[in-house]
Amino acid sequence: MLGRDTANDLVVQYVDSWLSQDAAQFLDTLHDDVIVRECYGPVYEGKEACERWFRTWHDEGNCVLRWTIRSFLFDPETTMAAFEWDFSCVADGKEHAFLGSSHVTFRDERIDSINEYEMTAD
Repeated sequence: MLGRDTANDLVVQYVDSWLSQDAAQFLDTLHDDVIVRECYGPVYEGKEACERWFRTWHDEGNCVLRWTIRSFLFDPETTMAAFEWDFSCVADGKEHAFLGSSHVTFRDERIDSINEYEMTAD
């Protein structure tokens, strides 16, 4: 059964892969049937779709400048994690920064789903 340390390691590796633009590391964290729901709408289903998204996003000149995990919670009964984060990136030639949180489920010691939520001051 997946434990807190493994869940935390997977989340940290996932976040770090975006900072380092490391596609192999990114893919290593994901289950084949993963679903990622971004906080502003797009949904990526399956590891292949996630790989296309990751590579295309970076190939377009976008980059993550900061993605700091502020807190991490893990429920061993449901093997679900939640983490709050501070994020900034350059996308489409503009810098974006916001706070958010993600809810993560796991299967076979990989990330099975991620649901992202953006937090705003408004």
